[in-house]
Amino acid sequence: MGIVFLHGSAEVIEERLALRTDHFAAADLLPSQLGDLQPPTVEEGAFCQIDITPDMQTVVSKAEDFVRQLVAGAGRSRDADAPVTMQRQS
Repeated sequence: MGIVFLHGSAEVIEERLALRTDHFAAADLLPSQLGDLQPPTVEEGAFCQIDITPDMQTVVSKAEDFVRQLVAGAGRSRDADAPVTMQRQS
């Protein structure tokens, strides 16, 4: 299993929330949500961090690349080299 962790500045997230007129979460919840957010750690297994600032296609492409790497390494035994355990992508 792998984790795709999307991150961005509070300003970018707030701008995008403002564009969602019927979203259940109001923008005023953002500071507390970001305050509680815990990025994944190496102990949790394979993950990548992707900055959401670029356009959506760039973000999706980076996530797909990471998933492809995980799938390619899925056939390895526990004794073999593990797939990438951490990959940071901005």
